[in-house]
Formats: sequence, C-alpha cells, structure tokens
Amino acid sequence: LMKTPTLEKEALYVAFPFAFTQPTVEVEVPLGRMTVEKDQQPGSCRDWYCHAHWVWLHEGTDGVLWSGADTPLFTLNDLVRGEWRRRIAPDGTLFAYAMNNYWHTNYAARQGGADAYTCRFRLSLLAPGDAAEPVRRGWGACDPLYVSAAYQNALPGRLIARDLALSIPDKGSLVVAARPADDGNGAVVAVLDVSGQPRTVGIWPAALAFKAARRTSLVEADGGGDAIAVGSDHRAAVDVAAWGLAAARLFTPRESSG
Repeated sequence: LMKTPTLEKEALYVAFPFAFTQPTVEVEVPLGRMTVEKDQQPGSCRDWYCHAHWVWLHEGTDGVLWSGADTPLFTLNDLVRGEWRRRIAPDGTLFAYAMNNYWHTNYAARQGGADAYTCRFRLSLLAPGDAAEPVRRGWGACDPLYVSAAYQNALPGRLIARDLALSIPDKGSLVVAARPADDGNGAVVAVLDVSGQPRTVGIWPAALAFKAARRTSLVEADGGGDAIAVGSDHRAAVDVAAWGLAAARLFTPRESSG
C-alpha cells in the first residue's frame, strides 16, 4: 500500500463483509477471550476493538477466523463515526482499522510517503467445535515459529535429548512463559487453558529430570509455594482452571563440573 501523506483528517480501512446475519464474535484479549457485547461492561468501547491474535465470527454451523498481524484495531458493522455506541449487534462485517491521523498525541500527523505499507491478513473457515483451535491458528498467523541459525548435528538421526525443550503434549494448553527464573532459582513455566476445561496439565522435561517443582505466579511471587508432585515419569502435574492460568517453578539437578 502506498498513499499520499496529508495533514487532513483521514482513516484507512480494509473491509471484510462476511456472509453472516447475526454472528457471535469472539476476540482474543491478553490471556483470555471475550464475546462482543455479551462480555462487555456498560459504557465500554464498541466503536472499535483490539485483538491479540484472532477474531472468530461464527453463526450456526459456519464460522470464519480472521487475523490481522499488522492491524490490531478493527471495527464491526461500520466505520468509526464517533457515535460511542452503547450496544452493538454484529452483522458480519469487519473492518481492519489500518491507520488514521485523528489523534494528534502519540501519532504521526500524516501517514504515507515514499515507503510502502504492508498489511497481512489470514482468513480460514472454522466452524464451532474445538475451542482451542482459534488460538492455534491465530498464533500461527501472527506469531509464527522462530527459525534458529543453521547448525549441524554431529550424530545421525534425531537430535539428542539435551537439544530439546520442554514437552507439553496437552493440545488445549498454551505456554505463555518458559524462562529461567529471574532470581536464578529454577525455571518458570506458565500455562494457559484455552479449551475451557479444568484439568491437570503435565509438563515433561527433556534433557534433565525435574528434582522438584512448586506453584508460583508470573512474577515469581511464590514464597513457600505449594509443592507439585513429580511423578515416576519425571512429569510435573499442574492443576489449571477452565480458561485459567497456572505457573510452576521447576528445579533440575545441578550439572557436574566434569
């Protein structure tokens, strides 16, 4: 996209008029999801929305998943007209709110010029069913797998265990953090349920077995957090509430100096 820069008030939208009449619209928000109108507080914004990775429109047995990697803002039914709508009934039309110069604070006074702008979108048919599937597709569209630098494996066959990461085979869980603890005491793994089912999620080690584990928070405020049993298969089992978030601090044996 290339456009002429101007100081006149303007906005750019990309229209997606889907063939729905009264769809349910779900939006991924940080560490969760919301249904438009149903989950909104009185007086909250309905003139535009911000999605993290996906917007799911579905009606009956039909559905479409929309992701705008470069356009987090979007509107429903109409453009932004400053009406400050108090209620909204989605009609199936979605507008990517690509750019505007309405606000003179923290925004460029003009947009455009010699540089081209790229807006990426991904659409896929997705009927209601698996509540975790929008998350998998949306994250794949907006945050694809990272590619490491090339290297050679000295041994033929699969990578040795020490080169593998954690193993969390639960398909209804999203790993939102996996890092060495800030205080240097173990590693912190945080898991978010995206299937709507409370359950126990298993975290398996790869190279080294866990010697201990305990519950913690995203900011590692665990103090004497509850211990998590480590099974004979070296798995740490973490209880996660429906749509909930759980974090564990994991400890592995120290490597020998030799």
